[in-house]
Amino acid sequence: MQAEDKRRVKIRANASGNRIIGYVYLAPEVHRASDFLNGPDPYLVVWDEDQPLVGEGTFTAILKDAVSYVQAVEEPEAVKGLRRQGTLYTIVVQLEEPSVAIEAELFVPHERKMPEVLNDSRPFFSLRNAQLVKAPERYSYLAVGKKQSILIRLRE
Repeated sequence: MQAEDKRRVKIRANASGNRIIGYVYLAPEVHRASDFLNGPDPYLVVWDEDQPLVGEGTFTAILKDAVSYVQAVEEPEAVKGLRRQGTLYTIVVQLEEPSVAIEAELFVPHERKMPEVLNDSRPFFSLRNAQLVKAPERYSYLAVGKKQSILIRLRE
């Protein structure tokens, strides 16, 4: 396995109704897909599936503000087993586009409160065990764009 493969994450993204499937590459200082998505870059660069190395071939650049959600289809070896201390809260997120509700777990670190996580400057919520409401689709990890999330409810 090449070094790039250990830092490569296969994703499926929805942006303004367009579905894009490909790979993102995590920089050495980034340990999780959520850190990559919530980084300072305004665009999410998704490389085509058949590209052998980082920076070669064709890609699609998506404005992060237009992204409704990003599903990590395959976790890279480099991030498996990473754990942080905190609490998982079950929430329901209503997306504007596509108009869908997602029930999932939102991680809140021990040193923070949920309103702080909802209102921080990161452009994405990182959700675990996500399921589309009234649909069979399930995702172990789903990042949801905050600008596309119009309603969030805490599930009891």
